[in-house]
Amino acid sequence: MHVLLLMGLLPSLAAAHPPASLRSEDGAAMVLVPAGDFVMGSMSGPPEERPPHRRTLPVFHIDRTEVSVAQYGRFLAATGHPAPPGWIHPSPSAPSASLPVTNIRWTDAMHYAIWAGKRLPTEAEWEKAARGADGRRFPWGDTDAAAFRNRGGGKHCPVDNYSEGASPCGGLNFSGNAWEWTADWFEPYPASPARTPMPGSCTTTRAPP
Repeated sequence: MHVLLLMGLLPSLAAAHPPASLRSEDGAAMVLVPAGDFVMGSMSGPPEERPPHRRTLPVFHIDRTEVSVAQYGRFLAATGHPAPPGWIHPSPSAPSASLPVTNIRWTDAMHYAIWAGKRLPTEAEWEKAARGADGRRFPWGDTDAAAFRNRGGGKHCPVDNYSEGASPCGGLNFSGNAWEWTADWFEPYPASPARTPMPGSCTTTRAPP
């Protein structure tokens, strides 16, 4: 998951020229997503991604990478929060420490974000951070590129891999690697052919496969 810090939560940063990057309380590097319009949704995706429409968001910072196993381990140690199924806390130097944390529920993700002094991004915020303002299909453009993302195969990659596939704001692994929780309940777009699968369904987000 990527977690987010709205500029309004830090009045000292809500200046005319907010920093392009910062480091939050949990040690995460964060990147700036500028204020303004962007294209949300697509014409060619599944029903829940249609139709494309314009949205406007204020400036915010979002984690540059997904939350790693090492970061989540520090959260568990500090709070006593229940570990996810199959959790084995690695040493900081273990290869698994740099992988994205998985097998967590929405409430786990929310508690981590609160502990870190942040919150989960909304679907719109996540999508703008992932795709930029121009409605591109992938973080890097409209054409898929196997070298730019982890396309699966049953294995996750370190959260800082695939720098070539960075989004316009500089975020990594917004396409591929791990599914991510967002803050809001599932609601179809206006005029969308999709229907809510069940009341109170939280949205998980991932750039197009």
